[in-house]
Amino acid sequence: MILRGEYNVNTDEDRIKLIADIVEESSKDPDIRELSLGILRKAGVQEKDTHGEIKTIFNWVKRNIQYRGDVFCRDSYHTANRIIKLRAGDCDDMSILLDSMLASVGIPIGARIMSSRMNKPFHHIYALAGVRTRQGMQWIPLDATNKSYNAGDEPKWAKKKDFLFVCGE
Repeated sequence: MILRGEYNVNTDEDRIKLIADIVEESSKDPDIRELSLGILRKAGVQEKDTHGEIKTIFNWVKRNIQYRGDVFCRDSYHTANRIIKLRAGDCDDMSILLDSMLASVGIPIGARIMSSRMNKPFHHIYALAGVRTRQGMQWIPLDATNKSYNAGDEPKWAKKKDFLFVCGE
C-alpha cells in the first residue's frame, strides 16, 4: 500500500489515524529499518539502550531533515522513505519519520497534538517515544521541527492530546 500525497482530513482523529497508518507501513519498510540500525551502529549505541536509541535517531532527523511547510493550502502526508528522499518536511512529516524509525527498532511510539492557546484548534504535532521503567511507560516528547530542542524538550502548550500507537490498531 502506498500512502503518500495529499489528503483531506476532517478531524484530529482522522489526521492521527492517517498518520498512524503511514507509520505502521513505513516502520515495516526494510529500508527504514536498515537506515535506523545503521545510524545506531555508526553512533555506537549499545544494545538495549533505549534512551540512547531515541536520542540518536532524534538527533539524526534534526540534522538531516529540514523543516519545510506543506504545499500552499494543502496538508500533505508522506511515507518515511519519501521524507528521507525529500530531506524535508513539516511537523506531520517529522512525526511520521521519527515514529517510523523508532518503531522499526522496537521502541513504543505515539504522537502529541497541541495548541498554544486554549481557544484555538490543535495546530502542531510531534512524536512520542516510550521507555519502559519500573513505574510504567515514560513518554518522551520529540519535536524535531525546532533545531534547538533536545529529546524531551517540547513547546509550551495550553492544551494537548496524546495518541499512543498500538500494534495492529
